[in-house]
Amino acid sequence: MNTLWIGIIMSAPLLGFLLGSIRSNRRRWATYVVLLLLPVLPMTLFMAFTPPAPPSFLAWWGAAMVMISPVIIIWAILATVGFATARWNVR
Repeated sequence: MNTLWIGIIMSAPLLGFLLGSIRSNRRRWATYVVLLLLPVLPMTLFMAFTPPAPPSFLAWWGAAMVMISPVIIIWAILATVGFATARWNVR
């Protein structure tokens, strides 16, 4: 579990900084949106390959999203800090 948090703390600002340095405005914002949604993709793929709980896939996926929502929020904050730092350094 500690490795997960170390990975988040180290990679989110770095990726945000690198993506914020992209020159093309449209490409920069598109990759920023993808970066913010990045933690949701592996969880969705994981949930798709595991058997669903009795109610349905959507309830199973929703429960997983609630469980990892602190990780998603921290990821988004750190990625935004890196992205904003890159944009501030460009000016």
